[in-house]
Amino acid sequence: MSMYNFLRPAAWVFLRLKYRLRYEGRENIPEKGSYLLVCNHRTLTDPIIIASGIKQELHFIAKAEIYKNKLLSVFFSAMGAYKLKRGEGDTGVIDWARDHLENERCVAIFPEGTRSKTGELLKIKSGAAYIALRSNARILPCALNFYGKTGWGSKVVVRFGKIIEPDEFELSSPRAIRPITRRISAEIASLMDDTASLSGKPLSEKKKDPDLTDSGPVPSENEQTGGKDEKAID
Repeated sequence: MSMYNFLRPAAWVFLRLKYRLRYEGRENIPEKGSYLLVCNHRTLTDPIIIASGIKQELHFIAKAEIYKNKLLSVFFSAMGAYKLKRGEGDTGVIDWARDHLENERCVAIFPEGTRSKTGELLKIKSGAAYIALRSNARILPCALNFYGKTGWGSKVVVRFGKIIEPDEFELSSPRAIRPITRRISAEIASLMDDTASLSGKPLSEKKKDPDLTDSGPVPSENEQTGGKDEKAID
């Protein structure tokens, strides 16, 4: 058993204690094959929330500053994350992501590049589009919706959108970067509610306080196959 799957039960217990979670759109998650998951970013626990809703292992791209926290450093190392050195022209992340995606491993990235303090979607950076262009990857849009403050007891809805297939863009052309980036931004935005302002109050009355029920953990592929390893993971 990988360290990732070993930590999964503990992560789910932590999430049940801290949040009231619901996952929507799980039917859009591919059962086999690799994909690039793109999601808005709200808290340091976002990777745990997302990973707990998906049966495959996710390999996150995390900024190097996070590794200064010993606990988070252990967690992200166990998840096989890439330590991104921002502001240093770290082009190695594209080769790292392409290698994972071409070898049937899924990659997850927060294309805003930082956490949104207000809950509003920030400007999407082009890194995710470059990865998709270089790896010919499918893109799975996702959105984290926090209702109220993002601390203990928060209500959280995680939505997964429909897969964006690589043949929807002319991936052989560098000109595809801009339309892919715009598409990623539009897809994430479509999955988001007007959820929280700086005060923790909803930005609008729409869906401001959903009736959330615990949808339960998603078993890992090993658990679903009786502990047998399978090559098609993400």
